[in-house]
Amino acid sequence: MKRIAVNSNFYLDEFVDPHTYLNTPDNGLSLIDKQLFDFAQLLRYHYGKPIYINNWWSIYQQLKDSKTTNQIVKIIESSNLS
Repeated sequence: MKRIAVNSNFYLDEFVDPHTYLNTPDNGLSLIDKQLFDFAQLLRYHYGKPIYINNWWSIYQQLKDSKTTNQIVKIIESSNLS
């Protein structure tokens, strides 16, 4: 699975919980008001530095070859990182 860019500096997985992202046909895109992406980008431009919303994607990348999707989601949710 590839990350889905929603604008210059953000990816969809930053705005969606791992269960929804990994288990729904549109990765949860239809559940979000697209203006949220524009607002996050405006904040990024305003502050001139990265803004971190969540970082569960890095855990997914580390485990995707050795665990099932459900196992990964449980690990992420129990880590309090998402």
